[in-house]
Amino acid sequence: MNRNTTAQVFLATLFIFTLSACQNKQNKQHGLMYYNDFESVKGWVKDIYLVKQPVHSGNLSERLDSGNIYGQTLKLKLKEVDPSPLRKVKYKLWCYIKSTKAEGKFVISIDDPNHKNLFWAAKPIDEFVKEAGKWTEVNIEWGITHIPGANNPNNIISIFPWNLSKEEFYVDDISVEFVK
Repeated sequence: MNRNTTAQVFLATLFIFTLSACQNKQNKQHGLMYYNDFESVKGWVKDIYLVKQPVHSGNLSERLDSGNIYGQTLKLKLKEVDPSPLRKVKYKLWCYIKSTKAEGKFVISIDDPNHKNLFWAAKPIDEFVKEAGKWTEVNIEWGITHIPGANNPNNIISIFPWNLSKEEFYVDDISVEFVK
């Protein structure tokens, strides 16, 4: 190998190493992401009521109604998310209401290993979804640094939509991001 080839191989290797190091640093800054488009539901908890219409993307969405009031739940021990303390949770989903009379909440909860609730908070659906017959993007962010139990790795965090009325609504393309 001549000097030019050796230098090119060295520079290419250095570039790849630097890019890889930046990528790893970037992933750590953005936290951990969980996603559910209802085409594949591995890791998510609860029997769900999937429908083919309406959908935001793909072929399926989840219907919540008077008989199916709790939506797909992401439920994990905090240590399964990350062993280090988390700063916040970002919850994003698409929601479709058939009527503006629909009532629901988007819930975050933290329980100890004995199922004693340590923290519970919810945002009302009508704070985000104002128009019936149209998919609306919902973005919620909860700071959890000072929440009781949020730093105990054995505690369980749950995040889910909840229907409080007899009116149907639908959710699709749910993502939950935990930020360190």
